[in-house]
Amino acid sequence: MGGAWAQTPKRPASGDGKVDNPYKISTAAELAWFRDQVNSGYTTISATLTKDIDLAEFCHAKDGTKYTKEVSWTPIGNSDNIENMYQGTFDGNGKTIRNLYINDISEFIGIPCEAGFFGYAEKGSIKNITFDNAKVKTTADDYRTGILVGVAGSCIENIKILANCSVEGKNYVGGIAGMASGDIGNCENHAKVNGANVVGGIVGNYWQSVKSIISCANYGVVTGSEECVGGIAGYFNSGTIQNCANYGDITGADFVGNLIGDGYICNLNNVLGTGNVIATSDTESAGLLVGRIQDSSSTASGILAYNSSAKLPSIKLSRQVMLSRLSEKAH
Repeated sequence: MGGAWAQTPKRPASGDGKVDNPYKISTAAELAWFRDQVNSGYTTISATLTKDIDLAEFCHAKDGTKYTKEVSWTPIGNSDNIENMYQGTFDGNGKTIRNLYINDISEFIGIPCEAGFFGYAEKGSIKNITFDNAKVKTTADDYRTGILVGVAGSCIENIKILANCSVEGKNYVGGIAGMASGDIGNCENHAKVNGANVVGGIVGNYWQSVKSIISCANYGVVTGSEECVGGIAGYFNSGTIQNCANYGDITGADFVGNLIGDGYICNLNNVLGTGNVIATSDTESAGLLVGRIQDSSSTASGILAYNSSAKLPSIKLSRQVMLSRLSEKAH
């Protein structure tokens, strides 16, 4: 994905990469060096940002004047082999990363691949970062695509994606992460999120986890042309969503909801959904909160769903699971 860096990567002057003495990164060139080290197999190294980082000179669209060649960011960590999955601690220290740019228009890859600032983060933590003017786009079925990270087993906290950002992919697309299985906390997405299947404002697919998404909010418009589309998660498999809210409009063909498009073993606690939920096909699996929950052991409490224009002919309560179905499209 992408191309060569326009400038030479540079080792940070301070830090040794250990958790108690992380690399201190203050420039895009130092960030490039850190990325290259991780992708060369030094996956447990840690870093903290000491200044805002502008990536415009190193990843950008072709504009015919200043930038004569398109260059995409190469993500930090990948699933080419297990030795390249990031496992350290990356602390944004409250700083902002501007002008992240990824545009991969490959039609076929054949193996799972990741796109985002990070590609694959298996362990450790990523925290305290704001993204400004990030543009991430993939077209192949095999990509897992998010602005922060493609796939994450790591802990994610205090991430904010601003409204001038956007992410677009095919399957497994999220404002924060394409796929995730670790704890996610205190994250906000304001970006537009577009995909086909398994599309979410925070995460596309939250899978095989007994962990939690806590205190997260989506404000961005989330659109999936096919199924499993939600304001928090497109698909949610095992875990808890607590103190979370969706305010963005959610559109999909099937399994569409303010919080979750489709889910299994979901515990919902103190959640809010106010976005318009629009099903583009004739489906019963669209709801103000969830499109569908597939098991009877899920629980729900402290729930509020509001939509002034939605028509709700029935609200069904079953074994503490509240499923509000839309038999007519919201309009």
